Amino acid sequence: MIPPARNIDHEKALEVQSVMGEIDSEWSSYHRADVTEVFRGDSPAVLNSYTWLAEFTERHADTATEIMLDLEITSPLIMSTAKDPSMGYVSGKSIMWHFELDSGHAGVSEGLYASEGEVTFPIYNKIKITSLQFIPKGNAYMDDAKRFGTAHRYVVKARMLRRSASS
Repeated sequence: MIPPARNIDHEKALEVQSVMGEIDSEWSSYHRADVTEVFRGDSPAVLNSYTWLAEFTERHADTATEIMLDLEITSPLIMSTAKDPSMGYVSGKSIMWHFELDSGHAGVSEGLYASEGEVTFPIYNKIKITSLQFIPKGNAYMDDAKRFGTAHRYVVKARMLRRSASS
């Protein structure tokens, strides 16, 4: 639910924006993650943020389907991902993101959950969506239930793009 504009604390919003700017300016000093792929799990609530994904889920919910895309998006949030798709916050979700990482990606492994294989990406990170898949109930992504489980109904395959000097 989006609060009415009259309920938004303008000063708090400016404070949050300032903190996000500070994090972004320090991002390149964080420990870069040395991985080639990461995963993220989401619930259907994420469909409110990505209309292209919501439209796919509405059209494809009965037969195994994969469509190829060439869609570049900018992440509206600091995105937390995992090196291991069997982590509970990935494996139990109905929507899974499978990211390949370009060299020069902005993913970092630092902070509280680095030992659990967390890789975090900055706000406004560029992402190229390459495919969307619907996986029928009881089936597994890449036919690998041991690695991925069987909870995922939708998989977003994408690449985290290289961070530009101006980002």
